Amino acid sequence: MSSNSQDIKVFDSVASMVADSTLQAGQKVKTLSYHAGAAVGGNVYEIINMGNNLADGGSFINLSVSMLQAKGMFPDGRVNVTQFGALGGLDSTEAFKSATAFTSQLYVAGFEQPYLISERIRSWVCRRLLADNAKVEFTSETEQQGFYFPKADGVRISGFSFTTSGRVDQFVAALGGKDIVISDNIFDHDHCSSKLTLEFGGGLLLGAVSQVRIENNVFKNGWRDHRYHAGNFETPDGKNSNNLRRSVYISNSGQSDIKICNNSFINICAGIYTANCSDLQISGNTMTEIAGTAIMERCTGGVSRCKRITNNVIREIGKSAIKTLDTNNDTGAWGEDSIVEGNTIENWAMYIKSPAILAANHYTSVGYERSENLSNTLKISNNNVYQSKQCLSGEPIFLNNIKDVYIEGNSINPMDSVDDIFHMAFYCSNVKVSNNDFNFNGKVYLTYKHEGKYNFSNNTIVSSGALTMYKQTSGIEQSLIFSNNDVYNTGTEQSLFYGVGVINMSSGFKMVCTGNHFKVNATSQDGFGGDNINLIGLPVNADTSQHDSHIIDSNLVEFTDKICTQNMIAGDLLHPVHFRGLAGAAKVDGNTIIYKASNMRSGDVYTV
Repeated sequence: MSSNSQDIKVFDSVASMVADSTLQAGQKVKTLSYHAGAAVGGNVYEIINMGNNLADGGSFINLSVSMLQAKGMFPDGRVNVTQFGALGGLDSTEAFKSATAFTSQLYVAGFEQPYLISERIRSWVCRRLLADNAKVEFTSETEQQGFYFPKADGVRISGFSFTTSGRVDQFVAALGGKDIVISDNIFDHDHCSSKLTLEFGGGLLLGAVSQVRIENNVFKNGWRDHRYHAGNFETPDGKNSNNLRRSVYISNSGQSDIKICNNSFINICAGIYTANCSDLQISGNTMTEIAGTAIMERCTGGVSRCKRITNNVIREIGKSAIKTLDTNNDTGAWGEDSIVEGNTIENWAMYIKSPAILAANHYTSVGYERSENLSNTLKISNNNVYQSKQCLSGEPIFLNNIKDVYIEGNSINPMDSVDDIFHMAFYCSNVKVSNNDFNFNGKVYLTYKHEGKYNFSNNTIVSSGALTMYKQTSGIEQSLIFSNNDVYNTGTEQSLFYGVGVINMSSGFKMVCTGNHFKVNATSQDGFGGDNINLIGLPVNADTSQHDSHIIDSNLVEFTDKICTQNMIAGDLLHPVHFRGLAGAAKVDGNTIIYKASNMRSGDVYTV
């Protein structure tokens, strides 16, 4: 049906325009809609002679009856995919292919029903897909990608709700470029008929990109088969399970300025995986019900710097909540300057034993080992890490081969057992742990083969046994400052020592232990031997060479039956020790300093 209005012939649809035999070259016409009765997709056209212009259903439309062409004018300056024939509920593959090949910025109207797309849309021209709450359902049974941008400069994708009923699991892939924004979309991976096989590629895949903003999106239902999770992903059945292993996957080689903020992840296998990204910010995301690791920031080649993982809320985690400065190898790659701050982590290690926060490199077949390449400068601060249900045992914080570490202001409260042993750091150097609240049922190893200075100050810590510092890397100067801590050992069995223990240190080690309050859930017992209860266990089985002087000063020791200023026995002391007590505390029950060792020396000094 057509009518004339101010010399412009008006049609109700493209089909009625094509059927008109009276059209002439030079004439302008208008369609009210693309499909009759749809009320969308209307356009103004100039009628031209049939030439070499390729008909694409939108910018040029062949008029088979009049043997002319209609050239789309797009008078409002915006190109909408409905002007190429796309419509909710219909197969709109060709319309999207044509429209993205025609314009650099494509608008997509929303419908109650989704646009159906049965092939990959490979876009060389279009850089911006801007939708108005548009639903897109990928239906291909042969391809796994939806929208693919082989050159991603300036890409913008917003306002979509992506779903799948075929094999498509990678809704958006963008490679090589800068100034990229992916915002306000829904990536719903439910109902995919098979797992994504593109090298663990994400539902959103970016590579070799910079100046990226991934904001306010929802990623959900990548964990489709709950029989498989971090505990059995690597079994033959787990590898073949129908799960999307990563929701967001960014593979870089040093590119910078990546921000992943304020997104929601629900029922996923792994949330965010980034490799070799500098100036990285992962902030304000909410992540719930995760089969594996929630956030993995990895360094696999070269050096990447400046990572900020802040203010995320992460709950119900199969493996680790946050991994940073992570290499898992020793290829010469490392990361620098990472801050993990203000995050809430609830219930990690639900399916496999793993730390809540992990920063490590050089993982081998026997576990984490020492590396000559140390990642450096890590701050872990003001995080709330706790378990509200029984999970597998896993350290709240574990570090390996990291130097210059600051652990400050965290609240740590795992639901562990008295038999659990937690390690905080392997092969690290220059670590400061201050103003934290640690609440454990098990035992804690502060460090193993530490290299350099270790400062543990102003912390409140509950554990079943002593805080242990174990072994030193030979030939490296090492010291421990343990000051102004409130330590409660809840274990009732007699032990070699309580409070803090330093074991198997070599020459050059020095300890300063001052101003601490040690509370012990056991009675005091004097005498030298295996039945002793020793507060502040000095080096046991140490190197026979001369140690530097240690300072043991103004510590208050509270047993269940008495309070005293210093109660310390730890085998043969191989160095002079300065014991200085609190003058008032010794008078509480009449005790003086108790000090026993098998070889006493005049170089030791005692004052109350």
